[in-house]
Amino acid sequence: MKAKILLLSALAAVGMMFTACDDDDDKGNFDGQDAAITKVEVIKTPAVDATETTEAVPASLILKAQYKMAGDAVCSGAGFCYSTTSETPTIYDNAIRSTDIDGSSFSVDAEEINDDEQYFVRAYVNVYKGGIVYSDTVVLNEKAPEPETPETPETPTE
Repeated sequence: MKAKILLLSALAAVGMMFTACDDDDDKGNFDGQDAAITKVEVIKTPAVDATETTEAVPASLILKAQYKMAGDAVCSGAGFCYSTTSETPTIYDNAIRSTDIDGSSFSVDAEEINDDEQYFVRAYVNVYKGGIVYSDTVVLNEKAPEPETPETPETPTE
């Protein structure tokens, strides 16, 4: 009997080990608590040149997102992660943590992002005791693919 209990305990421990490792998800369901990012906005304001009567205003980029929590889920942090190479960035790439979270939305000033480089951006929400929920990827400053140059046929030599 003791051997059966020991075997069942070991199997349960191994099962929990495999299910506990994956805490990053696109739509969260953590102990029956749901979380989802429902909207991502990119707001670009152009720079204003200085004149004799006004000061110059630099261009700015604000990223905003809305999210929903169900059940007892609690947001313990949020922001945006970005990469120039990975189409699905995570918080382990580059992240801008939001200090402006109001219970169903958040925003950041994305000063780190340059106008001359393409970025893959995703919003994220940390779910207290649950994991991380990511939005779909948004591409900023999308670069058009470079046209292929046709090969020139070789001319026969005489």
